[in-house]
Amino acid sequence: MKKIRVAERRKAQRLNIAVPMRYRLYLKKRALSQPILTDNISGTGLGLTLTEPLKKNAKLDVHIYFHDDPKPVVSTSRVAWCKKETKKGLRRFKAGIRHVEIAPTDRERFVFLFCETMLNYLLGLSGVSKHR
Repeated sequence: MKKIRVAERRKAQRLNIAVPMRYRLYLKKRALSQPILTDNISGTGLGLTLTEPLKKNAKLDVHIYFHDDPKPVVSTSRVAWCKKETKKGLRRFKAGIRHVEIAPTDRERFVFLFCETMLNYLLGLSGVSKHR
């Protein structure tokens, strides 16, 4: 029997590293702001594990805090997908977040900081936590 290969839909390779971030989700009557660590990150998006689901295409303001830089990289992002996952009796939600627009002042910083983080990860240097 032949194996069927499913094409990867991501446009960029992701690194399985924990990067501190905060997202703000705008609801009808309020905004929800949540600090969290990424499961993975790339130049085009990131992955999260959440306790509550996010709706597909929901708009998020994302603030990413790279190692050694107190100023966050800010992006407008959208939820690409969100799926329920149950492990060891715990209900969680995995979500893929797609960057729609990175603030012009942050684009160059994002590329530099992401590349620096990727290099540190690949070289096994401190300051980068591999995600489980």
